[in-house]
Amino acid sequence: MKQVICPAKINLFLEITGKREDSYHTLDMVMHTVSLADTLSAALKKGSGEIKICAENSPTFPVGEKNIAYRAAQKYFSVFGINNWDISMSFDKRIPVCAGLGGGSADAAGVLRFLEDEFNMGDEKTLDSIALSLGADVVFCLHGSCARATGIGEALTPIKALPDDLFIVIAKGENGVSTAKAYSDADALGKYDIKSADTLISLLEKGDKSYCKYMFNRFEDVIVKDLPEVEDIKNTLLSNGALGAMMSGSGSAVFGVFDSEKNASAARKILADRDVFSALARPLSYLDF
Repeated sequence: MKQVICPAKINLFLEITGKREDSYHTLDMVMHTVSLADTLSAALKKGSGEIKICAENSPTFPVGEKNIAYRAAQKYFSVFGINNWDISMSFDKRIPVCAGLGGGSADAAGVLRFLEDEFNMGDEKTLDSIALSLGADVVFCLHGSCARATGIGEALTPIKALPDDLFIVIAKGENGVSTAKAYSDADALGKYDIKSADTLISLLEKGDKSYCKYMFNRFEDVIVKDLPEVEDIKNTLLSNGALGAMMSGSGSAVFGVFDSEKNASAARKILADRDVFSALARPLSYLDF
């Protein structure tokens, strides 16, 4: 079995800039991979194209076509006409679900990276197309590091990654968030002044830590009122030394950025003592293939 690390992502910035006629939303996002990750163990053998998938530590893990990682293998086989190999996949799940951390997308990207490493049949454009057919976040998870994502999230512009001397506490309360409902609630906000990620990106490129003041997530406008735990976690992180704290994606996970491991560890422990899922992570500027 070969192992592939499937890192989570956090959103340093997320704005909804519009809605297309096909009902997809256009976005302006800044995403960054972090060391909190699922681990894929996968193996190939000659066969008839059978796909097996499981996650022993996640009883609710879907094992068929409802699983995006399963569909990733299915799509790769289909695009490249592979019908004489079977794949077995097992995931060690560490990324919380319904959290806005891209766990499913990370898993799907991990499957694509594994298969491409084994078969070496695709170019970047084709692999990105496969990833986009699965979900816009899969495209980012396939590349990793730090990038601005526009369009529906598939158009990526690389950005200077966060320095590896930072510490990121990721925490999630008991309740998750439906992405579809989050977008529906955001649509109900009506018109609002659209924020741009330009200032945050400029500060990131300069290595100026004041970028934390410009972190933003439009979904907080609709999630916090239903999930006060999001605000509670943010306040805990900020009051214990975080340079900035923000909900990731459509929620409900929150992350805090620290320049002190001592403060980050203390904040994580405070949350863990409240029975809140919490993890200490680092920013990743590369993907471990």
